[in-house]
Amino acid sequence: MSMENSSNLHDLDLDNKQGSNVTLPSTSAEDYGNDPMLEQQWAMKAFQHAETYFNLLCAVDPKQLRLSRHDDQIYSRFRELFPDFKIDVLDENKIKSNEEKQLWRPFCEEFRDLIDEYNYGTLVRTDSKGEYTNENTFLVVRIQFYAIEIARNREGYNDSIRHLYGSKKFIRMTKWDNLHERYFNYLAILSFDKAKELLEKDGNKMNSDFLQYFIMLVQYERTYHNFGFVVGPKGNLSIIRKDKSLLQCYSDLHMSLIELQSNSKQNNTTQSMTDDTKETNYIQQLTAGLITFLNVRTNLMKLYEQISSAVKRNEHNVRLENYIDEITHISQIDMSPLNISVLSPILQLLKHETDCLLLLIQSYVFIADYQYMNGISTLHNMHCVLKEWNDNIENQQNTNHRFILSSTSPLNFFKSPTKPALYTFYSKFHELLVAKFTFYFNDILYEYGGVEAKTPMGKTNPEFTARIAQFYRRSNVEWITLILHKTKQPIYSSQIDQLADYHLIQPVTSFNDNKPYQIIFGYPHKPNSTDEIAQQMITKALINHEMLTSGEKIFYSGDTNQTKTYFLQNIDPRITLTLVFASHRQERDTTIINFLNELLDLLRGSRLLLYFKNAAK
Repeated sequence: MSMENSSNLHDLDLDNKQGSNVTLPSTSAEDYGNDPMLEQQWAMKAFQHAETYFNLLCAVDPKQLRLSRHDDQIYSRFRELFPDFKIDVLDENKIKSNEEKQLWRPFCEEFRDLIDEYNYGTLVRTDSKGEYTNENTFLVVRIQFYAIEIARNREGYNDSIRHLYGSKKFIRMTKWDNLHERYFNYLAILSFDKAKELLEKDGNKMNSDFLQYFIMLVQYERTYHNFGFVVGPKGNLSIIRKDKSLLQCYSDLHMSLIELQSNSKQNNTTQSMTDDTKETNYIQQLTAGLITFLNVRTNLMKLYEQISSAVKRNEHNVRLENYIDEITHISQIDMSPLNISVLSPILQLLKHETDCLLLLIQSYVFIADYQYMNGISTLHNMHCVLKEWNDNIENQQNTNHRFILSSTSPLNFFKSPTKPALYTFYSKFHELLVAKFTFYFNDILYEYGGVEAKTPMGKTNPEFTARIAQFYRRSNVEWITLILHKTKQPIYSSQIDQLADYHLIQPVTSFNDNKPYQIIFGYPHKPNSTDEIAQQMITKALINHEMLTSGEKIFYSGDTNQTKTYFLQNIDPRITLTLVFASHRQERDTTIINFLNELLDLLRGSRLLLYFKNAAK
């Protein structure tokens, strides 16, 4: 669909807007109109901004839109200073009057350091029910645009746009848009065979500069979602290039696109507003978006390789909390270059993965630190993200079997061959964390849910309870307990403080009593805190807490002169697993040591993390 047939945006007469009193970066409005190069650059940027924004209004509920990280602050301050400002139909003359400028100036300056290019010339629609036309458009500074449009979105004045213009969005900038949309949608739903078929059938109709990149991206993404990034014994050899890791393949593609972007900028320093220019501009946006996608993808692979290396060093005690900083950094990468219509599917794909990894590590940290509210909140959020991701994958589930693993693949653990291995890893780890959460917070959940909670809770962690019951029957163990060190400073307090800053989580909770230890789980039942056996277990944990903190060593207490034998080992820095036998048992009793290792591997997620140890074959 051509721009002429779908919108009047390109007829906005941008050249004649320079008389507006708008301060632009590094130049005044008066000087700006005398420089054709600056004029053209501004016109293109204003055009892109207006087009992108109106596309969003046509596609989604305006109340769900966020224009910046500071929308709440902008809206609150705007309505505080301008409570009666009429936003449905703007009065351009009033807004640009000297009196009104005096009112707007302090508001704009408040956001100088918060909003990039806060005073950059931006097109706003006069009538909120209209589209961008020459008669319905005038120029304001960016922070004014934000204030007006955030208010319009929240107060319902933009609600009619989807109904009036949704079917005639002007997203078609080039003859390639439809093919590109289909291609990236196939990538996003992980339908790589269909993406490959599209390139084979219609690749000659696409921009030739990008065809080679699209072909490589299908191969790389297929391998990536099948755990092809994992570092194996001989290095991370991808199935694409035997001499390169998958990370190196992505990095080379990333650098190639950066070089293409640089050359494109040098070759297009002067342009006119023609159809060719629109295609050039589209290619520039597409290039910038793909560069951002590959930047995030390579950062994720580097993080996965760090985890893989940690698993290789010590597969039984990998601490995911060590990667909070890395995943937080990745989640904060600016992905705005992906906010063009053809790339929105892979933007959503990236967000699913980064959100899942961030929430997984958050949940892991909160449960290990015995943070009930934060733990249950992040587990729920991760469940919601996984459901969205799964629904997207399910769209093509019945028609495209694209994740068939070989019989020798270490990923055969995953039962469903039509699910991507990466998604399944996150899903399995979420199930594990839910099980661990109900195991640790058994008493609290019963207190909230009563007897009715017993059945659903029992279904979350059958593997834990089954192993414990089986060991109890065959080993004659007297007690199996979990002991919480309540007064211990949270091991991950700095990471939790950081999460509180970024994600508005609950602060770290403290306990009201002065008892340093508490038994939070017991089998065959939980002993009373006043029982002698409970006091003996707590004393053992208290005396040996320094040795137990690392989680590597097992504390053993027992000889032929004692009536009881104790085995203690930390699952997490604040949680100690304790076994008590009513008779003497050997320190290296194979049955006991195997049970300790098995239960610890389950609770720490070591079994799932083993799939980071070897590359998929």
